[in-house]
Amino acid sequence: MNPKSIIISLSTNDLAKSFKFYKEGLGVQTSTLTGPILTVEFGESTIFFINKPDFERYTSKAKLKALNNKPYIESILSASFETNEEVDELLKNIEKFGGEVVEKGKQELWGYTAYFRDPDGHLWELVSVIKATPVFSSQ
Repeated sequence: MNPKSIIISLSTNDLAKSFKFYKEGLGVQTSTLTGPILTVEFGESTIFFINKPDFERYTSKAKLKALNNKPYIESILSASFETNEEVDELLKNIEKFGGEVVEKGKQELWGYTAYFRDPDGHLWELVSVIKATPVFSSQ
């Protein structure tokens, strides 16, 4: 399989709130709201946030219902950044726009990480990865 791109579709309870959160809170400029779908583009990646009833029209084909997150979660959305400061800057508007900072930025072995939940409870991991230094060289 070699697709042109991958699109993730997630259920939302409130499209307007999600739109405001991603567009104004996170500053994602490529956010568009068309009918029951909010399209959020992050570089080459796209997420469709779909109103729960419309989302379930798709999932019902497999006889499944939308998972409304709290208190369950089925995935973690991760975003990588160049610097720790970018991670911290992004966290500043999370709660103002209806999200929840789960864990403020802290240094881990692999890099600097922080976690937040959007207004629908989708869990995000923000990472500024430590650049690896080769231990062995083939020369």
